[in-house]
Amino acid sequence: MVKKLYSAMEIDLKTRYALWYRRRLHRGQSSGKAVKLSSSKDRLRSVLFFLPDKIEHIRIVEYFIKSISHSELNGTEIRFLCSQKAGTRYLKLINTGIQMYNEEGLDQWGLPQFPLENRICKLNAEGIADLDPEFNPVHACLARASNASIRIGFDSRLADHYYNVTLELKEAAFLEKSYLKMEQLLGLA
Repeated sequence: MVKKLYSAMEIDLKTRYALWYRRRLHRGQSSGKAVKLSSSKDRLRSVLFFLPDKIEHIRIVEYFIKSISHSELNGTEIRFLCSQKAGTRYLKLINTGIQMYNEEGLDQWGLPQFPLENRICKLNAEGIADLDPEFNPVHACLARASNASIRIGFDSRLADHYYNVTLELKEAAFLEKSYLKMEQLLGLA
């Protein structure tokens, strides 16, 4: 049996209920887009990466961001989303394409309000990749609201409700390999 390293993030009961209620409201509302992963030269027009808040994850993500900025993207627009409290750390690394949200964009359960979801939806990202190895309810709700055809996140008890591709993370040392796999799935590597 494989122990899932980050899937046991503690989410309070009220937030769990709010997540369940939102899933029930959106049940049956499919984006209608088929997921297409191929090895052809066709690339996604735009990809939105959700960035983690915890400092231990930020350090690893910094290397990933540097590798993306040095790779040949062939016209793929890259954008990033993070909380405002983590944004100051990322602003040193990312010059353009970073979106931030703060507590005012969240409801009483800590989930995104409609204006924040609408802002993400208007970005028209074809691919979403949540780089946070722990389940983040805000990122999960925004991924679902984005209507992106490819939504990649890490495996957890709730991830299957929000992401159509989940990556299993067995050990923290393999986080870099998981980021590389995301890059490959999105056609950026």
